[in-house]
Amino acid sequence: FGEATAPRDPARPQVDQWTMPDRLAREFSAIGFYMSAHPLDEFAQTLARLRVVPYAELANDKRHDERAVTLAGSVITRKERRTRDDKRMAHIGFSDSSGMYEAVVFSEVLIQAGQHLDPGKSVILNVSTRWDGDDLKLQILSVQGLNEAAAQTGAGLRIFIDDPKPLASISERLKNQKGKGLVSLIFPVEKGEREVELELPGRYAVTPALKGAIKIVHGVR
Repeated sequence: FGEATAPRDPARPQVDQWTMPDRLAREFSAIGFYMSAHPLDEFAQTLARLRVVPYAELANDKRHDERAVTLAGSVITRKERRTRDDKRMAHIGFSDSSGMYEAVVFSEVLIQAGQHLDPGKSVILNVSTRWDGDDLKLQILSVQGLNEAAAQTGAGLRIFIDDPKPLASISERLKNQKGKGLVSLIFPVEKGEREVELELPGRYAVTPALKGAIKIVHGVR
């Protein structure tokens, strides 16, 4: 409309990118599933430390034995109802990197850990298995938030920087992140011919969320 003019590219403020957990949470909120990646992908080391079994491996186990195992999953659906004795129970739908599955949770565990079982949250599950013919039935025995579980593994973090500029942002992100992991800064000296590693005092809850938040700080390599 009106006189034709060359389009101008407006000045855009420099802002940090979304972390991967933020992006995935927004994807799930908008369309109900994940596109960029799976929320468990960033927790691969944590899941290995906790000896988490992929659901597909469990479902394809030909022994059909009943046992307790540790699974991980992102909550997709939650359907609650009342039992005959008027207690709460729920069928929870999960997904992990190998597929989708469902588990039942009864009143006691639901009361204790129901806050972890809302759609969009990622968790570690202790479940009991039972086979009904070729159908695998899972009952949740306990639940823990995946970030909490990751913080307790004692994983550490090494942060590479070239100058002091990102230090304030790094400090802000480490604030109130008490845990078991060691964190160190690595920076060049003698015109880049050597590197010095400085271990920070205290221990921190080194989770994928924290790693992602520090990774996007301008000046962090």
